[in-house]
Amino acid sequence: MAGSMTTRLGWRVALAVVAWCVLAPFPGLAQTGLAGWERGGAYDRLYRPEAATTLTGRLVGIREAAPLPGMAPGPVLTVRTTDGTVVEAQAGPSAFAKLLTYTVSPGDRLKIRGAFADVGGQTVFLVAKLRVNGAYVFKCRRTRDGVPYWSLSKETLIREKLPQ
Repeated sequence: MAGSMTTRLGWRVALAVVAWCVLAPFPGLAQTGLAGWERGGAYDRLYRPEAATTLTGRLVGIREAAPLPGMAPGPVLTVRTTDGTVVEAQAGPSAFAKLLTYTVSPGDRLKIRGAFADVGGQTVFLVAKLRVNGAYVFKCRRTRDGVPYWSLSKETLIREKLPQ
């Protein structure tokens, strides 16, 4: 059962990447919903890959919000870490996150790689990678340099082998 779930998840991620790659050459389609999430923009510069860490815990809730005024919204995960701390984790723009068909639910076990940042006067966790209940789910940023996947060309996405 676990193997087939992982296979289904892998195919869903692969299909999401293919959809993204197909839309990427069409700026009007690919850029819809990405306002403020541009590579090198004010929000992007808040992510510091050298400060990356891993959090584990359980999902308390999920909502959609714009991190800063004028930005397109993105999913915000409320996570209670294993030490009891409640953390808000921002997982990229909704336009990118919605390509993934995997659903997360309150109570799911999460392992999140990313970095803390001050966003609009609040300390939040900027997600680079997300695992849910032990299964790989979602990559938001490259680990080595923090470049957001939604900003990469289709050729680079293919080289990155997003679904692992």
